[in-house]
Amino acid sequence: MSAPAANFDAARRTMVANQLRPQGVTDVRVLAAMGSVPREDYVPAGSQASAYGDRAIMLDDGSPMFPPAELGLLLSRLAPMPGERALVVGGGGAYAAALLRHIGLDVATDDPESGAVDLILIEGAIEQLPAHLAERLVPDGRVGAAIVEDGVTRLALGRASANSSGARSVGFTSFAEAQVPLLPGTSSAPAFAF
Repeated sequence: MSAPAANFDAARRTMVANQLRPQGVTDVRVLAAMGSVPREDYVPAGSQASAYGDRAIMLDDGSPMFPPAELGLLLSRLAPMPGERALVVGGGGAYAAALLRHIGLDVATDDPESGAVDLILIEGAIEQLPAHLAERLVPDGRVGAAIVEDGVTRLALGRASANSSGARSVGFTSFAEAQVPLLPGTSSAPAFAF
């Protein structure tokens, strides 16, 4: 094994022991996936040395990649189960998709024709969930996201429900503050005010 690969393996073990577990990530499938999937393969070449730091990494397209602890918490709350279908939204989602595949999920594409999904993970902060994503969820489907509300970003778990006309809506419950950058293109335009 080369020295850099050994260093990344050690960094991955340290991330699990010193970031994930102390933050309350206890799902054994999530811990096993994050301890196995090489995060350094999903960051820009110039950021590989900091791939396991506890901060968001900005990708070449301007999209954020969640810090490991926040991603681990979201995945744990989503409780992904082998055999489920997932959708990962956001430019930094390749790593999260690899984690979900490691756990045994089928990761769908962002094409609505690819069908309904059991869970959606949004890789980046949003102000509100776009309606077209809510419509992709199966009844009682789950969404993990960082929600910006009143200038504060919090990790949140959402559950889908259908109204009387059959349209899906998602209600969120936040559970931890987060330092996750806004997903490009999702900011609401500020209203004009005097």
